[in-house]
Amino acid sequence: MTHNRRDMIGLVAAAITATAVPAAAQATTPRYGLINQMLAKGGKRDELIAILSQATGAMPGCLPYIVALDGANPDAIWITKVWDGR
Repeated sequence: MTHNRRDMIGLVAAAITATAVPAAAQATTPRYGLINQMLAKGGKRDELIAILSQATGAMPGCLPYIVALDGANPDAIWITKVWDGR
């Protein structure tokens, strides 16, 4: 599965909307987002994704944690995180 940057922003928006926080609280609760591109060593992208995917449960306060493939670079991934606080 590959996503471009616009897809990633849409996924993050959907993930924030789908959180358990009531809509009224979402309007006043600040969220902090981070979108990064990471490059794996040649041919090691799937291993990197597996490692990153295992660590997601250990991040309290991280609402969505999305890892997506970069369609233009076979060694690149995009990581999107949204936090409920600083």
